Amino acid sequence: FCPPRPPSSSSFAESRGRGEMSSFVAVVLVVAVVLAGSQGASAYHKGDTLHLARRAQFNQKRTEWHEIFGRFCPHFAVNDVVRMKRQVLLRQIQYLFSNLPASKSLTSGLLPSLLFLFAESPSIPQVAVPLAKPHGFEKGDDYKLSLALDHYNFHTSWMRVINGKKASVSIPMVHVNLVHAGEEVTSFRAKVVPLPQEYSNTHAESINHFKNQTHWPKLLVVKYEWEERDLVRLDAGIAAITLLGVVVGAYLMAKIVSKSKGELEEFVNDISSEDGLSLAARREMIKGE
Repeated sequence: FCPPRPPSSSSFAESRGRGEMSSFVAVVLVVAVVLAGSQGASAYHKGDTLHLARRAQFNQKRTEWHEIFGRFCPHFAVNDVVRMKRQVLLRQIQYLFSNLPASKSLTSGLLPSLLFLFAESPSIPQVAVPLAKPHGFEKGDDYKLSLALDHYNFHTSWMRVINGKKASVSIPMVHVNLVHAGEEVTSFRAKVVPLPQEYSNTHAESINHFKNQTHWPKLLVVKYEWEERDLVRLDAGIAAITLLGVVVGAYLMAKIVSKSKGELEEFVNDISSEDGLSLAARREMIKGE
């Protein structure tokens, strides 16, 4: 009668090694798939409009996020100052039509069409971003602004646009710095700076708005400045991760084999024995004799 042979420890070591290897390979594959999928997730082309949203903070209150119209948003890899020249152009058109000798019916019918055309034309320089007065905002409150870019993937810190405690000598302007690598946005920062002197003539209306504390909405000048960085090749990164996985996997396999060398030898002897007795059982029989 031969007692049932207990499971060899080598089988446990082998199953454990297979479990560790399968888990490691799964992690490597997941990382590779994520990197490959992210390559085209936020791909932009030059001139594409990026999603932008804003929220305000005042008197220990915060508003919800409000989306900013596309004509006020940054355009991919395009440096721009959101200007007010279009309003000046619209006033010139209105003045021109008010002094035309033509009939009032023609003037009243053609003027709205031209105003709509110039208001929606993307080739005309754009106005400054309008800031509506938040509900509950009172005189003497600080007004802080935060921006979110690319469907809220990037956020800025809170920027104080209006100092309610003391009147500011300078007019605020938001300087937005964006960094892109290839077709992706990699960085988004913004800060409030004094409006440069060379912008004073162009943004006279915005200056008047901020000098008058009771005037709302206020036109906030925003400058978008882009910086290009070297593109990191994702395919090379995936290849490096795969190679690293192969090396680490081979190391783990060698480590497992070295630890279970004795169990493997016993397992091979058990299989190759003719009478079906294990090496340990044969040793016990010899001792008994």
